[in-house]
Amino acid sequence: MHLVFLYAGIRSIHAESRGFTYKLGVKFKPHEMTLTNCCLNKAGDRYVNASYDRSVRLYSTSTLLSTPSQSTSPPPPLLTLNQHESLVYHLTYNLPFSDKLLTCSLDRTARLWDGATGKSLYALVGHQGEVVAGCFDAKSTKIATGGMDGAALVWDVRTGLQVARLDAHEDGVPVVEFEPSFAERETTRDKNGSIITAGMDGHVRVWDLRNPAEEVWDWGLDDEASVTGASWVGESRTVVAGGTDGTVRLWDAVSGAEIGMSRDCSGDVLSVVASIDGAYIAAAGSDGVARIYDGKTLRLLHTLQGTNNEICRVTFSPSGEMLLTSGNEGTIRLWDVAGGHCLQTLDDHSGSVFAAHFSYDSTKVITAARDDTVIVYEAV
Repeated sequence: MHLVFLYAGIRSIHAESRGFTYKLGVKFKPHEMTLTNCCLNKAGDRYVNASYDRSVRLYSTSTLLSTPSQSTSPPPPLLTLNQHESLVYHLTYNLPFSDKLLTCSLDRTARLWDGATGKSLYALVGHQGEVVAGCFDAKSTKIATGGMDGAALVWDVRTGLQVARLDAHEDGVPVVEFEPSFAERETTRDKNGSIITAGMDGHVRVWDLRNPAEEVWDWGLDDEASVTGASWVGESRTVVAGGTDGTVRLWDAVSGAEIGMSRDCSGDVLSVVASIDGAYIAAAGSDGVARIYDGKTLRLLHTLQGTNNEICRVTFSPSGEMLLTSGNEGTIRLWDVAGGHCLQTLDDHSGSVFAAHFSYDSTKVITAARDDTVIVYEAV
């Protein structure tokens, strides 16, 4: 199974990733209208962004990096995808394969594209509200989408047909994520697929796609809180989530028990994520503090204080050795995860940074901000 290979690859790049610092490679404005999201393929040689102008544009990062610094405009995109009727809110490659691209739009559809040619493969039509989340399963055979209609839909990648409907939540579903699959412990449940959904109704639910009519577990935050992020934690069959009640919670997806809960954040938790290997969990929020926790116990390991402004995003490097934090002040900070100290501060944006991605080998970082610019950083 490819995720076993992926883990082996991550272990092999630990030595390479330690000690990276970054320089600004290129800064450009890819659209005239406001940016909404962006993503990288596994190799880091293809960058994709979306905008309020309803288009999706794909660029070669090597071409971008070769653009003269005095240039007033970026090179033209390799591909422009124009078939959505409203803005594209979310987009992602089917990592690690990166041969397909999924886009999710406020036009109530998602679309599957050929990642190389830009050919539209399928329009995924079934939501009654805006589509705000989407992901591929580990083998790239299924897609899940989440909508503002409270539903999560599961699709067959080969045919584009809907194969399951999860009437998941009473409000929007901003998080859908398939459980990772691992060859050494694959069971019938793994082969059929388990999935988490998280809703603005304050609930996180686990579903077994063998019986999609009823959730396996239903976990809730404090009354009237919304879930702002949720994720599987490596291969441990545990789930972490954060929300507007200021909590980070870790649950066991086998027994349903709560493993731990943190109320360290004095405001809303705006972003929570686990490292790929599940060793660490990071969370940050409106109190301007990021925190690193043990991925098994939710024990607080490090408190990362670098700003008084809210932090809206935390991102682990693929090796799990570095963490990026970004927020409203337009500054990006790179942290050493094991030691909890700041490695570098990047302050080249003038607006809130809402997206930040490492390439697989961590030699590139791409960021997008509310100043409508994208920056490609290179490791030095």
